[in-house]
Amino acid sequence: MLLWVAIGVGQAFASDLVAIYGLIVALSYSVLCIAYLGGRSKGLPVDLSYGVYIYGWPLQQLTVFVCLTYFSSIPEPLTLFLIVLPALLVVALASWVLIERPAIGFGHRYASAFAAKRCRQAEGG
Repeated sequence: MLLWVAIGVGQAFASDLVAIYGLIVALSYSVLCIAYLGGRSKGLPVDLSYGVYIYGWPLQQLTVFVCLTYFSSIPEPLTLFLIVLPALLVVALASWVLIERPAIGFGHRYASAFAAKRCRQAEGG
Protein backbone atom coordinates (compact mmCIF):
# COMPACT_ATOMS: atom_id res chain seq x y z
CA MET A 1 0.00 0.00 0.00
CA LEU A 2 2.84 2.34 0.84
CA LEU A 3 4.22 1.70 -2.63
CA TRP A 4 1.02 2.93 -4.32
CA VAL A 5 0.95 6.03 -2.12
CA ALA A 6 4.56 6.76 -3.05
CA ILE A 7 3.80 6.34 -6.76
CA GLY A 8 0.78 8.64 -6.51
CA VAL A 9 2.71 11.32 -4.65
CA GLY A 10 5.58 11.04 -7.11
CA GLN A 11 3.28 11.46 -10.10
CA ALA A 12 1.51 14.41 -8.53
CA PHE A 13 4.77 16.27 -7.90
CA ALA A 14 7.00 14.84 -10.64
CA SER A 15 8.34 18.26 -11.58
CA ASP A 16 9.56 18.99 -8.07
CA LEU A 17 13.05 17.64 -7.37
CA VAL A 18 12.31 17.16 -3.66
CA ALA A 19 9.28 15.05 -4.52
CA ILE A 20 11.38 12.87 -6.81
CA TYR A 21 13.87 12.25 -4.01
CA GLY A 22 10.95 11.59 -1.67
CA LEU A 23 9.62 9.05 -4.14
CA ILE A 24 12.99 7.31 -4.27
CA VAL A 25 13.15 7.14 -0.48
CA ALA A 26 9.55 5.92 -0.22
CA LEU A 27 10.10 3.22 -2.85
CA SER A 28 13.29 2.08 -1.13
CA TYR A 29 11.51 1.94 2.21
CA SER A 30 8.65 -0.01 0.60
CA VAL A 31 11.06 -2.59 -0.79
CA LEU A 32 12.66 -3.03 2.63
CA CYS A 33 9.25 -3.40 4.30
CA ILE A 34 8.10 -5.97 1.77
CA ALA A 35 11.35 -7.90 2.18
CA TYR A 36 11.08 -7.84 5.97
CA LEU A 37 7.40 -8.79 6.07
CA GLY A 38 7.77 -11.42 3.35
CA GLY A 39 9.22 -13.96 5.76
CA ARG A 40 11.40 -16.83 4.73
CA SER A 41 11.88 -17.98 1.18
CA LYS A 42 9.43 -20.59 -0.06
CA GLY A 43 12.27 -22.70 -1.39
CA LEU A 44 11.99 -21.95 -5.09
CA PRO A 45 13.42 -24.66 -7.36
CA VAL A 46 15.84 -22.24 -9.06
CA ASP A 47 17.85 -19.26 -7.86
CA LEU A 48 18.58 -16.87 -10.70
CA SER A 49 19.86 -14.05 -8.50
CA TYR A 50 23.57 -14.81 -8.89
CA GLY A 51 23.27 -15.28 -12.66
CA VAL A 52 21.41 -11.98 -12.96
CA TYR A 53 24.11 -10.33 -10.85
CA ILE A 54 27.00 -11.79 -12.84
CA TYR A 55 25.63 -11.57 -16.40
CA GLY A 56 23.43 -8.44 -16.20
CA TRP A 57 26.09 -5.82 -16.80
CA PRO A 58 27.90 -7.66 -19.63
CA LEU A 59 24.62 -8.27 -21.47
CA GLN A 60 23.66 -4.61 -21.10
CA GLN A 61 27.02 -3.54 -22.46
CA LEU A 62 26.73 -5.96 -25.35
CA THR A 63 23.27 -4.62 -26.16
CA VAL A 64 24.50 -1.02 -26.10
CA PHE A 65 27.41 -1.99 -28.37
CA VAL A 66 25.08 -3.71 -30.85
CA CYS A 67 22.66 -0.76 -30.81
CA LEU A 68 25.50 1.67 -31.45
CA THR A 69 26.95 -0.48 -34.20
CA TYR A 70 23.75 -1.19 -36.13
CA PHE A 71 21.40 1.65 -35.16
CA SER A 72 23.85 4.45 -34.21
CA SER A 73 21.96 5.20 -31.01
CA ILE A 74 21.78 4.11 -27.39
CA PRO A 75 18.37 2.95 -26.14
CA GLU A 76 16.67 4.64 -23.21
CA PRO A 77 17.27 2.89 -19.86
CA LEU A 78 13.80 1.33 -19.68
CA THR A 79 14.03 0.13 -23.27
CA LEU A 80 17.48 -1.30 -22.58
CA PHE A 81 16.09 -3.12 -19.54
CA LEU A 82 13.20 -4.58 -21.56
CA ILE A 83 15.55 -5.68 -24.34
CA VAL A 84 18.08 -7.33 -22.00
CA LEU A 85 15.70 -8.95 -19.49
CA PRO A 86 14.55 -11.99 -21.55
CA ALA A 87 18.09 -12.88 -22.63
CA LEU A 88 19.37 -12.29 -19.11
CA LEU A 89 16.82 -14.67 -17.60
CA VAL A 90 17.74 -17.37 -20.11
CA VAL A 91 21.47 -16.95 -19.43
CA ALA A 92 20.90 -16.89 -15.65
CA LEU A 93 18.80 -20.09 -15.87
CA ALA A 94 21.50 -21.78 -17.93
CA SER A 95 24.08 -20.71 -15.36
CA TRP A 96 21.96 -22.17 -12.56
CA VAL A 97 21.39 -25.48 -14.32
CA LEU A 98 24.88 -25.98 -15.78
CA ILE A 99 27.17 -24.39 -13.19
CA GLU A 100 25.65 -23.36 -9.87
CA ARG A 101 23.44 -26.34 -8.98
CA PRO A 102 26.15 -28.92 -9.81
CA ALA A 103 28.69 -26.90 -7.81
CA ILE A 104 26.37 -26.79 -4.79
CA GLY A 105 25.80 -30.54 -5.08
CA PHE A 106 29.54 -31.12 -5.25
CA GLY A 107 30.03 -28.97 -2.16
CA HIS A 108 27.44 -30.98 -0.23
CA ARG A 109 28.99 -34.30 -1.28
CA TYR A 110 32.49 -33.08 -0.43
CA ALA A 111 31.38 -31.75 2.96
CA SER A 112 29.59 -35.03 3.77
CA ALA A 113 32.64 -37.11 2.81
CA PHE A 114 34.92 -34.83 4.83
CA ALA A 115 32.63 -35.06 7.87
CA ALA A 116 32.48 -38.87 7.61
CA LYS A 117 36.28 -39.05 7.40
CA ARG A 118 36.63 -36.86 10.50
CA CYS A 119 34.17 -39.07 12.40
CA ARG A 120 36.16 -42.19 11.51
CA GLN A 121 39.37 -40.49 12.63
CA ALA A 122 37.74 -39.42 15.91
CA GLU A 123 36.61 -42.99 16.55
CA GLY A 124 40.14 -44.21 16.04
CA GLY A 125 39.52 -45.95 12.73
